[in-house]
Order: sequence, then structure tokens, then C-alpha cells
Amino acid sequence: MPKKSVQEMTGLERVRHSLGARMFNVTLLLAVVLSLAAIAFGFYLYSEAITKQVYSEALNVARTASFLAKENNMLPKAHELTDIYDQAKEDNLLDESPEYYKRFDAAQDTEYAVLRKNLDKLRTESGADSIYLALIDFDKQKLIYLIDGDYTKTYCRPGKTEPYTAEDLDILLDGKDPSAFDTVIGNTTKYRAVISRTNEFGYICTAASHLDKRDGYQLVAMADLDMNKVVSGSKKFLIQYVLILFAATIIIAIIFNYYTRRKIVSPLSELTNAAYAYSQDKDNNAVTGKHFDQLNIHTGDEIENLALTLKTMEEDLTDYVANLREITAEKERIGTELSVASRIQEGMVPHTFPSFPDRREFDLHASMDTAKQVGGDFYDYFFIDDDHLALVIADVSGKGIPAALFMMASKILIDSQTMLEKTSPAQVLENVNNLICKDNPAEMFVTVWMGILHIPTGKIVATNAGHEYPAIGRKGTFDLLKDKHGFVIGGMEGMKYKDYEIQLNPGDTLFLYTDGVPEATDADNNLFGTERMLDALNKDAASMEALLGNVHDDIDAFVDNASQFDDITMLGLKYCGPGKEEEIKNMAELSIEATTENLPIVEEFVEENLMSMGCSIKTITQVGVAVEEIFVNIAHYAYAPETGMAKISMVTDDAAHKVQITFEDKGIPYNPLEKEDPDTTLSAEERQIGGLGIYMTKTLMDEVLYEYSDDSNKLTLIKEF
Repeated sequence: MPKKSVQEMTGLERVRHSLGARMFNVTLLLAVVLSLAAIAFGFYLYSEAITKQVYSEALNVARTASFLAKENNMLPKAHELTDIYDQAKEDNLLDESPEYYKRFDAAQDTEYAVLRKNLDKLRTESGADSIYLALIDFDKQKLIYLIDGDYTKTYCRPGKTEPYTAEDLDILLDGKDPSAFDTVIGNTTKYRAVISRTNEFGYICTAASHLDKRDGYQLVAMADLDMNKVVSGSKKFLIQYVLILFAATIIIAIIFNYYTRRKIVSPLSELTNAAYAYSQDKDNNAVTGKHFDQLNIHTGDEIENLALTLKTMEEDLTDYVANLREITAEKERIGTELSVASRIQEGMVPHTFPSFPDRREFDLHASMDTAKQVGGDFYDYFFIDDDHLALVIADVSGKGIPAALFMMASKILIDSQTMLEKTSPAQVLENVNNLICKDNPAEMFVTVWMGILHIPTGKIVATNAGHEYPAIGRKGTFDLLKDKHGFVIGGMEGMKYKDYEIQLNPGDTLFLYTDGVPEATDADNNLFGTERMLDALNKDAASMEALLGNVHDDIDAFVDNASQFDDITMLGLKYCGPGKEEEIKNMAELSIEATTENLPIVEEFVEENLMSMGCSIKTITQVGVAVEEIFVNIAHYAYAPETGMAKISMVTDDAAHKVQITFEDKGIPYNPLEKEDPDTTLSAEERQIGGLGIYMTKTLMDEVLYEYSDDSNKLTLIKEF
């Protein structure tokens, strides 16, 4: 089959590659093979019969010659010639020299001539080519002519020799046993005859009949028959036989091809054309369901059954396509409605960040990724008054549209009840639970964590209705807060919930999440877990958006190509305290291993923050020199000979045009400001080694401060710009 499809073929190519053409080729090939086999077998039988006939004729002539030799008293002369050969053999005169033939010439008397004439008469009457008496020498494997009745140019004088192979002798003499001559085994005569071919005479059949035997010799009467006419006749028969069989083969192939086209190929072509017409109509949205119904196939076999089956299939497929179109239209309508529902749900939760750009007391960010087009998770945050911020995260049982509807109802109820109760999350959830339980035919429920932040003090009053433990980050380290859980909302009416307090200090972080985070699953059904979540939270993050991004990145890397099973919702809040708004706005931190290899990272961190404030190149260069000096000192001496962590904090005051950089490490307590400044009036050889770096830092900065607290060295650089 060519690489292009049938539809792409030309008419000639379709005919050449059609099923009919292939069946004709196969039929013709099979017929040719069978004909060749018949030719081979027929010619074998013919040749065998002709060969046996020639063998039989040659042997009969040889027998007649043997009988004639005995009746005409030829044996004495034959024995005389045998004695001459035997004496010549003893005298080593077997080279057919003149002396050798001279001995035989003496025996060619009148009696020899009469005997020869009698043999010639038999040759003429029998139609043989040659009849002669011969001696076979077993030792020399030679045939010696004694009396040859041939008067033509093929006459062999007495004493002339011819070599004979052992195989020929074995056939002619049957193992040299005279008694075995012309024996019959079963119904098959064992003919003592061989066929040979020479350039001079062509094909000749030679047969032998026993006359007498002497030590080492066998006396036989032999006859040669010309087989050239037999061979010529065989060739003519073979040619005629081949022509007849090949003609019969072509006729049979044509008849079979006609039958297969009428009974197989044509019906299949009709089926193919009907299928192609159906395909074209389907592509043009014009399916009628009548293509196979119009076929007129009555083969009475499997092809007719196939046509009836395809007719039924077409009718069913037409109905299926019509139903599928209706289902597709309905699915598209549902998809459109789901898209609208997704946008409505997205609009139900705050998604603009920063949500409160004028409030610098906290940094807040949240995200929600649904497993389906709509989900059951939600988060919320809103001001109850200027000093109280409500925080909510919840997870509805189930997924899809039912969960989304229940989610929106739960959110609305929580929002409205919060504005009524003001400061007690436990009372809010108690009221919401009772309202939902009154009319919850689907028996759905929702887990909720709710807290109210008092912004001036950082105190959170919270309650937990069966939700995940919150995570609290203090001094850059996150741990789970294993609070007491109440019963889920919607599970049972009349449930009571308890408030508890969380005190956030400036710089502390609250992280809330749904079970989609720890239960994120990879392809091997391994869970992400809270330990991996805490590891992600403990990575450096300059903002709450970056913090949530770290968690999301780790989840994606863990899950890899596995499909998302549950909604993933997160909310993070960093409490900055009621301090100066400009300082809070421009606070940045970096925790890094104190090694000289990490110096470029520290320099880039400081430089990016200074550039974002519009500092001049001069200020950035001066601060960079001081930062390099302090960080290299920490790397070399704070933890020597080991290494440890260093924390760099930057607080900028845009209004005062001032930046404050604090280096913190938990190494050996050391105050570099206690070292006496070097005398710069002295030459380099006269000055004491050390102290020049910290002196340069104090010179470049407006103020340098040191303190040792919380088991940490804290060195602060202050620079106005």
C-alpha cells in the first residue's frame, strides 16, 4: 500500500492497488505455481514412461543378440578374442599399439566376418544403432569390443577399449552376478541399461545381456539405441504441455477474478463508497442516515450481513450524532454558566492586593486555586472598624457547584454576623451554625477558622470550627499553633465555640490554609504534609505575596504532573505594629549563611533596596563599602572555624531620607566599636595592624551602633541620603 491514502490516489493507482487487482494477482500466482507443479510432475511421468520403454527395447535387442550369439556359435570366436586380450594384458600390451591390434587382426577370418554380418542383420531389423559382443574387464574397468556388427563409421575393431565407471558396470551387470540379469522384483523389471550423452552421437541408451563369465571378465551382448528422437519428442511434448497449462491457468484466473469481483470486490466497493459519502455528509453536517439503506447487495453471505449491520449502525450513529449535538450545546451552555459562576465566586472574595494600601500596620495577601471551575474554599478579610480586622478562611465539604453555592451562603452569613457581634468569633460561628442547620437538606458542612485582629495591640481573638491548625512565624521561624477545635459549621445545631487569643508582635506572621495544602498529592499518592509546608514558610520572603509564592512553588514541584485533587487556599498576614508608617512600608530582611561566597547576594539585596528609594550612586557606593566590611568580618570571625547564619534588616524612612541597616549574628560576642581608631597621620608601616575597616565604616556612615541582645550581635548602620 502506498503512503498516500486511497482518496489521494489517481484512478490508475486505485485500479493498480485495488482489492480486485490483488486478488487477480494472487489467483494468477497460485495458478502459475500449481501449473509449474503439474508440468514438473507430468513431465516426470512422461519421461519415466519413455525411459522405461527405451530401456525395455534396448534390453530386448541385447537379449536377442545374446540368443543369436549362442545359436550361431559365436562364443568360441568370442573366447578366442578374449584369450588374445588376456595374453596382451599379461604382456602389458594394453596401450592399443599396432602390435596390440596385430594380435586381434589374426582372428578376423571368414568365421568372424559371418558372425559380424549376422549381428548387422539383427541391428538392421531391430532398428538399433549398434549391436556388438564385448568383454568387460573388472580389474581395469574397461569394455573391450570383440565382434561389432556395425558397418557404419561408428564400427569398433576387435580389441578397441572404452573406459566404464563403476556405477555403469554396476547398473549393467548388477554387481557382476550373471544370475541376477533381467530379474523381476515385484512388478518392476530391473533393466540393465544406461543412458549417456556424447558430443558426437548425442543421447544413446546402452543395454547388456549376459553371455559368459570368466575369472575377472564378463562376456556380454550389448545394444545401443539412438535416443535423440526420443529427447526431441520429449521437448516438443513439454512445450505443448506448458502452453496448454498456461492457457488453462490464464482462463481459470480470469474466471475466478470475474467471480470474486462480482461476489466480493464490487459489494465491498459499494460499501466503501457509501461509507465515504456518509463521511462527506457528516463533515458538511448533512447526515441523512440513508447511505447504506440504498445499497443493493444480495450476496447471501457475510458481505450482505455486513451491509445490513452497517445500515443499522448508520441509523444508530445518525441518532447518536443528533443527541450529541444537543448534549454539546447543553454542555456549552453549562460551561458558560460555570464560567459566570466562577467569576461571581471570584468576585465574592477580595483579590486586589494590596487591599488596604493606606494601612501600613500589616502586610496581607491571599490566594485561592480551585480544583474544578468553581470550588468550596474561601477566604475573607474586612474591617469591622478602624482598629479591628476580621480574618476568615473556610473549606466546604465537597466540590463543584454545590460546594460553591454553600460557600457563598456561608460567607455571606459570616460577614453579616461578624458585623453584628463585632469582637467574638465564637459567637459569630455559633450564630452561623444555627442558621445553616435550620435549612440544610444536602447535609453539607464547612470548616472555618476565624480571627479578629486588634490592630493597635496585635492581639487576635480567634476560634476554630474543625479547620486546619494555623501557623505562626516568629523571628523568621514558623510553627503550627495547635488550637482547640470546635465542631464543623452545619454539622449539628446548638454547638458552642470558644474564643482564644494570639498575641502578634511586630514582625510576627500568621499563615492560614485549607487542607488542600498539606493534602496535595503526587503521582505516587504521597502527601505534601505540614512539614514540607513549614519548610516552605521558613524560606526567605520579602513580602506576604512572596511567602505564599514559596509555598505554592514547593507544592507544584512536589506534585509535578499529578492532577490537582482539592482546592488550595492560603492567607498570610504579617503584623508590622503601630510604628512609623514610612519605616514599615520600606522594611526588608535577608537571612543568609555568613560566607564570603554569599557576599554578592548581600550586596545585591542592599543595592536593590537603595536604588528603589532613589539613592545617589555616591550613597550606594559608600553603603556598599560599609556593608562589605561588616559582612566579611562576620564571615571570617563570628563563627570561626565553623559557619553560621547572618540576618540583614533594612528599614528606610522616605520622609527623613534615612536608611537603617542592621547586621545580626549569633556568633562570638564582639563589639567592633570598642577598638581604638587607627592614627591615620602615621605611615602604613608605623600604624598598628587592624581596625582600619571599621574606622572606614564609621567615617562613611552617619551613625554606627552596636548591642548584644537575645544571644545575638547586632550592628546597625545609619545613613542619610
